[in-house]
Amino acid sequence: MLKTLMLCSGVFEALFGLPVLIAPNLFFRALEAEPSASGVFAVRVLGAATLGLAVAALLARNELDSKGGLAAASGLGLYNVLAAGLILWTAAGGG
Repeated sequence: MLKTLMLCSGVFEALFGLPVLIAPNLFFRALEAEPSASGVFAVRVLGAATLGLAVAALLARNELDSKGGLAAASGLGLYNVLAAGLILWTAAGGG
């Protein structure tokens, strides 16, 4: 089950990270926000980081029997929980 979670997470992270890295204005359009130079930079860094998480998840999914694979899965799981919490908090008007 953890292997499937890592695969799904890696695919979704890549599907988000690559477009945001290449075309950050799509991100701003989706949020109905005006991009600034610093905002575009921050969104590109977000895309790069998310793409890096995708690669880590996809490479670690076959190494879950090792300490390194479990560490990668734990880190990615924490990221997903925190990101989901922030998205829900923001959607509820908290941020």
